[in-house]
Amino acid sequence: MYDTMARLEGKDLDRQVKFFSEQLLYKQLFDKIPDLILILNQYRQAVYANLSFFKFFDFLDNKSTLGKRPGEIFSCVYSFKELGGCGNAKECQYCGAFVSIISALNENENTNECQILDKENNSLTLRVSSAPTFINDEKYVIFSLFDISDEKRKEILERVFFHDILNTASSITSISILLDMDLPDEYNEYKTMLKDSSKRLIDEIQNHKQLVQAEKDQLEVKKVKMNTLTFANEMIRTNSAYDFAKKSEIRLSEKFEKFQFESDPALLGRIVSNLLKNALEAVYPSGIVTLSAFQSENSFTFSVHNNLVMSEEVQSKIFRKSFSTKGTGRGIGTYSIKLFTEKYLKGKAWFESTKEVGTSFFIQFDK
Repeated sequence: MYDTMARLEGKDLDRQVKFFSEQLLYKQLFDKIPDLILILNQYRQAVYANLSFFKFFDFLDNKSTLGKRPGEIFSCVYSFKELGGCGNAKECQYCGAFVSIISALNENENTNECQILDKENNSLTLRVSSAPTFINDEKYVIFSLFDISDEKRKEILERVFFHDILNTASSITSISILLDMDLPDEYNEYKTMLKDSSKRLIDEIQNHKQLVQAEKDQLEVKKVKMNTLTFANEMIRTNSAYDFAKKSEIRLSEKFEKFQFESDPALLGRIVSNLLKNALEAVYPSGIVTLSAFQSENSFTFSVHNNLVMSEEVQSKIFRKSFSTKGTGRGIGTYSIKLFTEKYLKGKAWFESTKEVGTSFFIQFDK
């Protein structure tokens, strides 16, 4: 069993770092490679980083890298969760980088994908490769990283624009054709369907526009006075219209509180809509989703609940960009929830998922 706690310290670590710093051949070879390269010792500590690595992370000196493990270098949120650092939180067993490195320490080359979420809610998607090597009878791992964040972003956008928005546009076209016919009055419901489909199309486009603006630090927050009941009823009406929600029900919880608050209606609506859509897709084809609002002296909170439980692996990757349980090309929903809530509305987003009570997502804001 690999000891995730053990580290090399003092003179032994200094000796390894010094060895690679003095090897001109290694420096000349690895510094010419555009991929990010770390050489890790058998305790997963970096003893060498190439020039591309330092440039990518804008590190000025070795203190940011050498002697640290990959998650600690990237400021991964789980690297600070347990005393032993990177590799010791329960979520780490599902980390693509950790799995890849451990495989190499067991003398097997490995390539994997890894989503990093740091303490500032910045997300990074990497393709990582690990290869074992022995130097001076000591085991090392050549750990290479390639940023595929843009590749994943393009994949997600293609999925949305070529699938989700295309489906909505097709619905609008079909209903428009029907409305051109001489139909009885009972078909007036299609006018409402056309209106809702048009709204969803605009909503999808606005969703991705806001996400792009948020990632570029260009998103403006405009808070206004709002009412929880009015807001909740609008969220229920809008999200109940999706095809995957037809046989499900969104309810207000018995403890739902009606009160006034201030927030950005567009951003908050985006966050709660994503929470509701995720919950509805989780209980598909039919189930109950509960929306709640409550307040304390200093804060107010919205929550969305369903009766299902998420696996430990899914829980460990929630809020990471590009991760989704719904297949390739998805994965911006929970990522945007945390980004909009914490970076722009200065709140807090978290979840609880147990067999006893199911899954609840919470967003909380100061008054």
